[in-house]
Amino acid sequence: MIVVILVAVAAGFAWQVSEHRSTTDALQDHAEITFLLLDARANAESAAASVQRYVIVGDEVIIPGSGDTLLSVIDESTTTAIDDLVQAIALQKAQGDEESAAVLTGILVEATALVQGAGQLIALRQTGNFEEAIAVYEGIVPEFREFESKINELADQERAEAVALRLEADRAGALALWVLVISAGAGAVLAVAGAALIARSIIRPLSRVESTAIAVAGGDLQARSPESGPDELARLSRSINSMTESLLDASKRRELEEALRESEALHRDLVETSQDLLWRCDAEGRFTFLNKAWEGTHGYRIEEMLGRPFTDFMTPEVARRDMEEFGRLMATGSVTGYETTHISRSGREINLVFNAIPLLESDGRQIGTQGTAHDVTERKRAEETIRHMAYHDALTDLPNRTLFTDRLNLALANARRSGQMVAVLYLDLDRFKSVNDSVGHGLGDQLLRSVAERLLGLVRDGDTVARAGGDEFTLLLPNVTKMEDVVDVATRITETFRKRWSVGGHEFRVTASTGIAVYPNGGDNADLLVKNADMAMYRAKDLGRDNFKFYATEMSAGVSEQVDP
Repeated sequence: MIVVILVAVAAGFAWQVSEHRSTTDALQDHAEITFLLLDARANAESAAASVQRYVIVGDEVIIPGSGDTLLSVIDESTTTAIDDLVQAIALQKAQGDEESAAVLTGILVEATALVQGAGQLIALRQTGNFEEAIAVYEGIVPEFREFESKINELADQERAEAVALRLEADRAGALALWVLVISAGAGAVLAVAGAALIARSIIRPLSRVESTAIAVAGGDLQARSPESGPDELARLSRSINSMTESLLDASKRRELEEALRESEALHRDLVETSQDLLWRCDAEGRFTFLNKAWEGTHGYRIEEMLGRPFTDFMTPEVARRDMEEFGRLMATGSVTGYETTHISRSGREINLVFNAIPLLESDGRQIGTQGTAHDVTERKRAEETIRHMAYHDALTDLPNRTLFTDRLNLALANARRSGQMVAVLYLDLDRFKSVNDSVGHGLGDQLLRSVAERLLGLVRDGDTVARAGGDEFTLLLPNVTKMEDVVDVATRITETFRKRWSVGGHEFRVTASTGIAVYPNGGDNADLLVKNADMAMYRAKDLGRDNFKFYATEMSAGVSEQVDP
């Protein structure tokens, strides 16, 4: 009787173990399908992110930590994703789940179409059709999101199947243990020991494998199954652990790519909001990238500037100079602080300072140039204003003493070479003090500005009219070939100043006394010429004002007393 009971118990136990193993096999299939679907999704996301990056920045980008280019990542990721889907379909068909296999086959068709769309995007980008590539990419994004949703839905279904099988396996294992209890009640100690040995060697390892598979299907990629026990179970554990490692690698890669996407998004934000002009040109000098700041300085939309040579935004003269000089500097490796000018859409001149480095392929071959530029137009304008103020009189805007002396020295240097004469006229207004005393300094200043305008209308091109200070003015006549020219200018000044002046509703009679010194007889350097012309001016005042007088050497022997103007 005991033997019969033991046989019955053993048979029941064997049946339960068989059921448990069948359930475990199905559980393994569902876990593997879940893994394949998740891996396909991860690789699809990797490919999509890489396509997006390629459309924006091109193939020259190297993935940190791997050394792969974007195109190689796209190729590897799409191939792996398609292979994962094919394997998952095969497993579903082996399970007899034709309905799920048909759904997944439809998803495979969509995935293949997405891969073809990615190929089209890459081709457009390689031919330089950036805007069209962006438009195609924006059209593909909704299709990819739908593909992701379907993959996630199927993965959830497979995960749910795995959970249900786990519960069934647990029930089978529990029933097997109850059989052991019954066998113990029957007194079959030997049978109980044998059954316990079977439980330890088969059911418990199977349970651990099941637990690992369920954990992995639930997203725990750190779970591992002990690779011990019978050969079949050890192989199963190694297979599950290998799949988990692959899935973990894909997850880490996805996390890295997500971090890269976030970094690139931050980089794009910084680039687009930067006040600096950021740019990139191909080997022919055509713009391939410009940030938003260019629109503010140049007045063109970015799309209007991309693909055009940088010389299109220069005058022909500046373009010729830059083609030679900028190219020569780039041959040394980089360019720093290169100043040039562009022309805006409205024709305004833009002063820019460029910094540039070569754009290199992975093999070291130069394929273009990239760098920054700074708009220094306002700074240049401010510098010019300061420079003008340093050399011009604030009231009349005529050259001041400093600029007059510089021009006089230059004229003398030219005269020494050419043998020509240089004339200096020193002019003082007669009775100007009475104007200030009668109507105030405001109208007196207006009169000085009128004097400056009238003098500018009386001299030749190339002559200089300057304000020496107060009511005194100096005139420089370079390249004089005959004294008659000097006399003619002095005569016109004297006669013109005899006309009454109308300023601020008032009329004044203000004439001019002018002294003249001519190089070389009237002085052989700038200081001496001005000094001698000043002497001659006072001699003209001594003679009754309203006239002009040439310097003569005897004037130096006895300088006339200054006449109160």
